[in-house]
Amino acid sequence: MSLWQPVAILPNFELEGQTAIDVPHMAFASVEDPRVQEFNAAVPKHRALLERLRDPFGDQRSPTILLVSPAAPPGFRTIEAMASIRNILSVAVIPLARARHRPGQSLGPLPYSDVFEFYPWAINSESDGIYMVTPGTRGMDDAEGLDKLNVQTAPEIGSQCGVDRQDIDVPVLDALTAHWTRVCRSRRKRAHANDKVLRSLNMAYHASKLPALQDAGIFDYGRLVALWVSAFEILAHPGEGSVNRWAVYALLEGAEWRNRSNQERRFLLRERKGYSRRIRPCRVYERLYRLRNDFIHGNPFDQMSHVFRTDGVLLHKAAAPLYRMALAGLLRVRLAKEEPEDLMEYVKYHFLTVEPFYKPQGEIEEAIAQALPPRVR
Repeated sequence: MSLWQPVAILPNFELEGQTAIDVPHMAFASVEDPRVQEFNAAVPKHRALLERLRDPFGDQRSPTILLVSPAAPPGFRTIEAMASIRNILSVAVIPLARARHRPGQSLGPLPYSDVFEFYPWAINSESDGIYMVTPGTRGMDDAEGLDKLNVQTAPEIGSQCGVDRQDIDVPVLDALTAHWTRVCRSRRKRAHANDKVLRSLNMAYHASKLPALQDAGIFDYGRLVALWVSAFEILAHPGEGSVNRWAVYALLEGAEWRNRSNQERRFLLRERKGYSRRIRPCRVYERLYRLRNDFIHGNPFDQMSHVFRTDGVLLHKAAAPLYRMALAGLLRVRLAKEEPEDLMEYVKYHFLTVEPFYKPQGEIEEAIAQALPPRVR
């Protein structure tokens, strides 16, 4: 019987409350998942590799493993496909985690994509040693090398991060997974390279990283703002010609906004000729856009001070929730209108379908509504 194959180890987070997150032909699985246990029984060295995982303080941890189905078509077996589904999971977690951040409250490393990094070492195809290949270096060792390998979570993450079902924005995960599946099944050459959604997700993944370590400063936050704006622009690109901030405005206005603070059209924003009234999310993006320009173009940093607010809220943290809504606008993430006529069935539908679907978006929108400094509201 063919086995599901481990293609990457994600050492920095552990699934909680479930043994796997399944997507077409792939799965993010815990060590308790039967498919992982079956492979470990066939390849004991893989189990040994997983069991060597420790945090920086020497405590044993359980990684998450990315598996690929033995029936997966070739399009699902590429590096781009594996990295893209990882990027999709991260963008289904990080914007929601950042939306839940409150001044004085720590959520640990969950709002940063460093949590979802792949571990570079793996068991080789002959199952008799280990290997590593990265753009910076490569290495290979025999079975004795595995006994000496110190498998460790990233020190900047510290103790392992737990990801539960309630940490995942399921409507966005489902919409992005459906899009990713269509791209992977495409017979067009370089489908991944030419897909703007997956390309934008790659940019968003790197924009979501920790700004730096103990040396994080204003320059680092400016760099991340620049990456976020690029992620928006790639997503809004028309395919021909160039992209501008008005294309991003249109993308944001195409989303289904439910928070009244975000629906009100009361912000005058400069257009090519004159001004137009735009919703609050467009005003938040305009602030990020101007910060990006000041930083990338070498302008004086007087505007960069607006990244920080006196109440402790970081304006740049609104970029991730705002990006989630841009994705929702592009992919039409909204609930189909299927309201039952019967009162009891309607109540059941509301509590079991409508509320769970829109709960993550409610938290996302609240963060966006609070993103602007008081003097520009």
